[in-house]
Amino acid sequence: MNGWIKLYRQFRDWEWYQDSNMVHLYIHMLLKANREPRKWKGVQLETGQFIGGRKTLSLETGISARTIRTCISRLSECGLVTSKSTNKYTVFTLVKWRSHANGDNINDQQDAHTVTSNRPATDQQPTTNKSIENYKNEKKGTNVPKEKASRIRSLEWDQEFDIFWNLCPKKKSKEQARKAWHKMRRNKSCTMPPEEVAQLYRKHYDSQRDSQYAQHPGTWLNAMGYEDEEPEQQQQPAATDPKGRPLPPGFTWDNDLYGIRNQFGYQVGEDMVEQEWRKLGNEEKAQKWVHVEPNWEMV
Repeated sequence: MNGWIKLYRQFRDWEWYQDSNMVHLYIHMLLKANREPRKWKGVQLETGQFIGGRKTLSLETGISARTIRTCISRLSECGLVTSKSTNKYTVFTLVKWRSHANGDNINDQQDAHTVTSNRPATDQQPTTNKSIENYKNEKKGTNVPKEKASRIRSLEWDQEFDIFWNLCPKKKSKEQARKAWHKMRRNKSCTMPPEEVAQLYRKHYDSQRDSQYAQHPGTWLNAMGYEDEEPEQQQQPAATDPKGRPLPPGFTWDNDLYGIRNQFGYQVGEDMVEQEWRKLGNEEKAQKWVHVEPNWEMV
C-alpha cells in the first residue's frame, strides 16, 4: 500500500504514549486504513476504514491477541477507533484519520490527545481527561469541579461493583474486592460491563475442581484474571457442507471454490476435517466425515 501518514508532535502528549503496545497498534491501524473508498467482497469501505480482527492484528504486529483486545477497548474509549462486528469480520474506523492523512487542520479535528487552541481559554479542557469531558457534556457545557467529578466517578464505580458482586458465585472480602474494582476502573485496565466481568469470574470459579480453591473476587481482580479468560461469544449457527455435515469451528464452505477452507483460509480435504474433529474430541462428528469404500462383493 502506497502513501504516507503524518504524526504531529502533540502525539507525545497522548495519555497512552508510554504504552508501546498502544502506540504500535494505533500507528499500525493508521497505516492499514484505506486512503480512498473501495469495496471488499460486496462490503463498502470508506476512507479511514479497514477490515480485520484480533487474530489478524496479532499476526501483523506481534502483539498477543489478549493484549490486542485490551488495546482496542482503550482506543475505543479514547474516541480514536470505532468497530462494527459481524459473524465473519470486523470493520474498524479510524475516527481521526483525516488529521493524519489529508492535511486537515489538526485543531479542527480535535484529536483525542491534543488541546484545541482556536477556542477561548476558559473553554479549553484537556481531552485526555475523558471523565471530566463527559460530565461537562452531560451538564450542557457547565464546568464540573475536579473533586465533584471524582466523587461522581466513585459512585458510578460503586454501582458497577454492586452489580458485579451480586453475580459473583463466591462472596469473600467484599471491601477488598471493591477497592480492586475501583483500581481496575481508575487504571482503565478493563472497560467491560460488570455483567461480563462477573461472567469471566464465573468461568474461573467453575474451572476449579473444588470451589474453595477459587480466588476471592478481589484477589482475582487485582491479578487481572479477566485477561486470562476469553468472553463468551454469541453462538453462531454451525457451519455445514452442502451434504449437511458439520464443519469444525473456523472452517467454512466456499461456494465459489466448492470446497472447504480452514480457519487460515486454506483449502482442505475431507480427511483434514475428520482429523480436526478428532483433535477437538468429537468422535461423533468425526465419524460423519469418514470415507466409506463401496462394497464390490461379487454376486
